[in-house]
Amino acid sequence: NETYILVVGGIGRNQTEAILPFIYENFEINKTINIGIAGSKDKSIKLGSLFCVNHVLNGIPRTTITTVDAPLDDSSLLETTLVDMEADSFLRVSKKYLSQKDIYVFKVVSDYLSKNIPDKSFVYNSIKKSIAKWEIVI
Repeated sequence: NETYILVVGGIGRNQTEAILPFIYENFEINKTINIGIAGSKDKSIKLGSLFCVNHVLNGIPRTTITTVDAPLDDSSLLETTLVDMEADSFLRVSKKYLSQKDIYVFKVVSDYLSKNIPDKSFVYNSIKKSIAKWEIVI
């Protein structure tokens, strides 16, 4: 529609860095949201839990994240709570076009540092369940 643009960018930095400049340069974007999955080194965090990694928001916990180029399964290599494959690139590219206050990165915990990519139905259902919590930001 004329209010929202949904971009399914795929997994990884390269996908994110390839598509975002085109979106920002060809559409009038006032606010941007990255919603995706992340692994957690903290097994006390329930799978499906939602976090914001770059803002303090009511009702959504904030935590730290590291972006890697390949799935990570060794928690000793991770100094943050979460790990994903595109948040850093999303933030870096988006900051060239928007103010930090208009950029949001939300992550749903999908695994406990497994090299296996979660199946699409799990990802779809986890993100769908999280919408009610983060849609107020839009």
